[in-house]
Amino acid sequence: MYEDIVHFPIVTGEDVFNIQICGISYCDGTYKINRPDSPVWCIEYIRKGKGIVWVNSESFVACSGDIYILPANTNHFYYSDNAEPWEKIWFNISGKLVNSLMEVYSLKGIYHIENLNLNNIFEEFVETARNSDSFKNAQLQCSAIFMKIVQKMSEHVNTVNTAAVKTLATRLKRKIDMITDYSVTFDEIIAEFYCSKSHIIRSFKAEYKITPYQYLLSKKTIYAKELIQSTAMSMTEIAYCLGFNDCHYFSNFFKKTTGLTPVEYKKSLNNYL
Repeated sequence: MYEDIVHFPIVTGEDVFNIQICGISYCDGTYKINRPDSPVWCIEYIRKGKGIVWVNSESFVACSGDIYILPANTNHFYYSDNAEPWEKIWFNISGKLVNSLMEVYSLKGIYHIENLNLNNIFEEFVETARNSDSFKNAQLQCSAIFMKIVQKMSEHVNTVNTAAVKTLATRLKRKIDMITDYSVTFDEIIAEFYCSKSHIIRSFKAEYKITPYQYLLSKKTIYAKELIQSTAMSMTEIAYCLGFNDCHYFSNFFKKTTGLTPVEYKKSLNNYL
């Protein structure tokens, strides 16, 4: 793993705009960041690969072409995929301007923006930070670039929401993404849509190329990995949390989706420590 990083002095107090650090990360399978109750906003553009991101209790997969936004005063936990590790460009910032812009442009509460290529503007941010002749100028110039990034993100989110929010498939995906209790059944999830199960499945598959049940299982896999990695729960307890009444069935499901049993996966994590 290699990181090309630009560091800045630590600034105390709540200024208008502060850059803490920025750079480019060429990750491998060992890359993992845990930042409880973060004092900074972390905004990252994924050039290549994929990985898992958690903001408090919400998780998602961030892939090539995506941006993730991790707000200040939340718990940040993210790690690169072993087989397809991230290459990403990013910055950690704080200040009154950051909070104001995210609110004004309706980006508060949005953590994951898919398919928005802002690589050039992120590069401009990092190179400006690197080459500015003073810390003050770096802050001033990068704040203007940050504003461009916020505007582009807001425009993209509003366009996507306007075009897709009313579709059945998008509403179902959003409901699955918001699940916090993974013991809920698929039939319980779709009960509120008041149309046939076959119609829901066809609509979802036409838009996302997989069935909604397969998508739900993919979310369960992400959550299972997190529970195995970050808790002392037994495999039986984890199976129950995910809605599997049989630990053996959970183990078969996990191996089918990851190539490893839950026990093998936990051992592979210990090998990285």
